[in-house]
Amino acid sequence: MKYKLIGLFFILQTLILFACHNQTSPVALETDISKKNQSIPDTIQSICIWNGTPVRKTPDRKAKWLTSLNTGEVVLYYGERKVDSADNNRPYLYVQLSDGLKGWAPAYGIIQNAAVAVVKAETPMYKRPDLLTITDVIITPMNIVAISKNQNEWYEIITEKRKYGGWIHKEKVSFNPEDIAFAALANKKIDYSKPEKTYVSIQNFLKNNPYPTSLFVNYLKGLASKNNQDIEEDNAENKNQDYYNRH
Repeated sequence: MKYKLIGLFFILQTLILFACHNQTSPVALETDISKKNQSIPDTIQSICIWNGTPVRKTPDRKAKWLTSLNTGEVVLYYGERKVDSADNNRPYLYVQLSDGLKGWAPAYGIIQNAAVAVVKAETPMYKRPDLLTITDVIITPMNIVAISKNQNEWYEIITEKRKYGGWIHKEKVSFNPEDIAFAALANKKIDYSKPEKTYVSIQNFLKNNPYPTSLFVNYLKGLASKNNQDIEEDNAENKNQDYYNRH
């Protein structure tokens, strides 16, 4: 009887541990600022997901502008939230930046209790962490995302400007700071409007790339090659069209 009870105890303990392991939980925060967060009580690591999000001295649209945040920038949220009643009750969050500056940022630009990552390979988005919930949304490489939850082999993500929210496989993202910085800078510098502009802007960017070890270097080289091929094909087609027009 004694041994049966001991065996039953270990079985129950194993089941409890397994259940806890598979629960959806906030993503582990492992960036440098999260380590600093341990010495600043009552703060929550949060991510800017809207480029140019302003930081003001008080929670007021007309308050003094202190600075602006870049997409993917990590801030500490103090848990203090206020609204600007003169601006449709727009909510503001009291945050601290990596340089110690404190101020109020509009809540639309901040994802609370999150980690920053960048998508490294094209991937579909899922409604839930289940293969049966695949959607038509495709997330392309170099998209910076905020990760709010993890479950088994899945991450719940929110894309820039809160355009999309859903789940993707964990192996599709990179937490490497150089990859994130590379993507953030490239997304500002590269013109994707036309193949010619894309090719030239990629070449110029790679010449002055401050992050040569990023995995996206080869991705951009491949993208430039494809755009160059498209340009050559368009030129050949135009030449053929001119020939037929003259004859």
